[in-house]
Amino acid sequence: ASYQSTLSANFNFSINIYQTKLTNLLQLVSNYRDPSRPQNDEIKARYPGNIYKGWPVDQIEIRTNLGEQRNVGGTTRLDYLQGFGENRKLTAYLAFSHVDGKVDTNGDGKELDIGLVSPTMVRAGVELQWGAWSLSTRYTHVGTQRFGSYDPSGNPYTLDGYGNINLHVLWDVRPNFGVFLDGTNVTDAKYKNINHEWDPQAAAGLVEYKGIPQDPRRIGVGVQVRF
Repeated sequence: ASYQSTLSANFNFSINIYQTKLTNLLQLVSNYRDPSRPQNDEIKARYPGNIYKGWPVDQIEIRTNLGEQRNVGGTTRLDYLQGFGENRKLTAYLAFSHVDGKVDTNGDGKELDIGLVSPTMVRAGVELQWGAWSLSTRYTHVGTQRFGSYDPSGNPYTLDGYGNINLHVLWDVRPNFGVFLDGTNVTDAKYKNINHEWDPQAAAGLVEYKGIPQDPRRIGVGVQVRF
């Protein structure tokens, strides 16, 4: 569902809310010959005794459809526009997004918080166009990030959130030719994004393997040609 309203000549408000339900998720399941290790009835039925083409196999893995997932989320956004004459305007926006949900990966009714997401995100931006010059800056704040793996209590492993600022300046020297300056992560924030899975036991507790380091501050210059 979505709703949009013009609050005034300069402000516009919008909200979008959604809910999804996924069933028969594609899952990777295993069965071991050792009964003390994870067992799967579907594999047992297809490969009795963990025998594959006459050969005993310690572990058999298959893809199967199992479980379901429910997601709920939405975005609220406020936009601003102010004109100052020909080729002179200021635009800005502020948006808040949230997503969360539950997943039953084994089809046994045990639901866990969905992984591989950051439930909250805030985005803001300002752009000023003044004749041949334009300046824009974007700020993104990402809340606590969730890995796709879980601790023994069923809670997803997490990684700290971060904030990031990008900058863009353009000078239109001529109608079809411009020079620009780009700045990515201009505050040189040290942060990481989640990788697919992380388990402190599998990683022997080594923190350096937790997450993927992102680019430091990057400055670039270039030209823009319009044909």
